Amino acid sequence: FEKVIKPFMEDDVSVINVKYSDMKFEIIGKKMEQISMKSFMKQQYFTDYGHFFTINFFSQSGIITYNIKVEAQEGKVPENFAELLKKSLDYANKHQFELVFTKNKSKFNPLQKVSIDNDYDQKTENLARLAFSTGSDFFYDNQLKTEIEKKGDGTLLKAINSNTNWEITTESKTISSYLCYKAILRISFVNRKGVSGIHTITAWFAPSLPFPFGPKNFYGLPGLILELHENKTTYLATKIVLTDKEFKIDFPKGKTIPKEEYDKKLKAQMGM
Repeated sequence: FEKVIKPFMEDDVSVINVKYSDMKFEIIGKKMEQISMKSFMKQQYFTDYGHFFTINFFSQSGIITYNIKVEAQEGKVPENFAELLKKSLDYANKHQFELVFTKNKSKFNPLQKVSIDNDYDQKTENLARLAFSTGSDFFYDNQLKTEIEKKGDGTLLKAINSNTNWEITTESKTISSYLCYKAILRISFVNRKGVSGIHTITAWFAPSLPFPFGPKNFYGLPGLILELHENKTTYLATKIVLTDKEFKIDFPKGKTIPKEEYDKKLKAQMGM
């Protein structure tokens, strides 16, 4: 017990009371002057402003279901494209995804639904995933720091720690009863015209769920990502299931292509 609770006795956290019940430790903390980023990176978890903070020490695996919401495009849209865009947005806002994780591995994939819409069109669905969400499966091994993306055509892309340079802030909010903190990731890019820019990704992660996974290929934070903003798409956790059983996550087998090499070829084909 002392080994488990010791991290909470650091100088920036005051523990008033500790109690054990229902296979969980509940840590009751008092208001702190500031949040230590060092504590975050050491995966020490706390409460502030008098809230209860539950550490799920015995959870081995879990499943999170995400819904997405896509903001409408700003500006004037060509008339011959407006209807297709509207339908694609409607399709995208019905997409759901599932994150399955263990202590060291995760898999993120679309949940396939059988459409009862008589006007359902596979081409529009493919466009919706390409433009607003994803049709790929993502696998991440936290021990090997390796990411595998399985494209819709079966192509396997491999990357090492592609998105982990997060800036953690002190801004917080509650998502599904979990206290979450805001983190920002900035990814540089060059567009077709050769102009450089920055994509800003915003994540809200829960330190009380100490698993470094999240939607798509976004990971590396000291807690599960329960909300993610990428461009105009938001991934929001709507169902969280934790278990003390260890799930088996099988990574896809076959020849892999370095993601950097794949992206270069794709840009060349697009004239970038």
